[in-house]
Amino acid sequence: VWDNLGRLGAEYPHLAEITDPRSGRLELRNSGPVTDHVKSGRPAIVVSGHFANFEAMHVRGARELVRTATVVRDPNNPMIRDALEHFRKVGGGERVGKGHQGARSLIAYLERNFCLTMLVDQRMNRGITADFLGHPAQTPTAAAQLALRFDCPLVVATMERKRGAHFIMTLSDLIWSEQTADRHQEIARLVGEINQRLGTEIRRRPENWFWLHRRWSEEIYAQAGL
Repeated sequence: VWDNLGRLGAEYPHLAEITDPRSGRLELRNSGPVTDHVKSGRPAIVVSGHFANFEAMHVRGARELVRTATVVRDPNNPMIRDALEHFRKVGGGERVGKGHQGARSLIAYLERNFCLTMLVDQRMNRGITADFLGHPAQTPTAAAQLALRFDCPLVVATMERKRGAHFIMTLSDLIWSEQTADRHQEIARLVGEINQRLGTEIRRRPENWFWLHRRWSEEIYAQAGL
């Protein structure tokens, strides 16, 4: 994990090259379904976790798609924030900050048929409890709620570091909500499916997942003796 973190930091100035299809550094798999959907003028939501070089995921997505907006958490230090924005914008697309104003912006982007991208593996105290890697975890619901509200598909993306600054980015097929189902049950189903897909990737390559915070409740850590 620490090895990957060090590489991630060193790769920020090289995001343009890494995400350039001509460089051969980022192999994109199964991009057809979401690319065709968005280019036809309809919205979609791509979700992922902090895998490998997670910054490269949304930069490459912005290169591939016509209209993208990515949810980001800006650092408190304005100098670092400006530097990150400089690197993140090399592929185009828009960035949306977290928070109440950001949530309103996401709705506006979906109304304009954008593709939203967001990382959803973090702890969200105001989320719902869902299984994550075999333990109950407070999980964000925004992606599922928006997919249900706008009747647009979800796509789960993963990023795997192969060697050095070479990656494989894989996109799932389109995941649709059931519009006639009970709203709360359908949100829980979509959140559960996202967690299951992310968890499968984490179990396959745990060193590929960047997470240094307490993802689960303190009770879970106490039971594990941590």
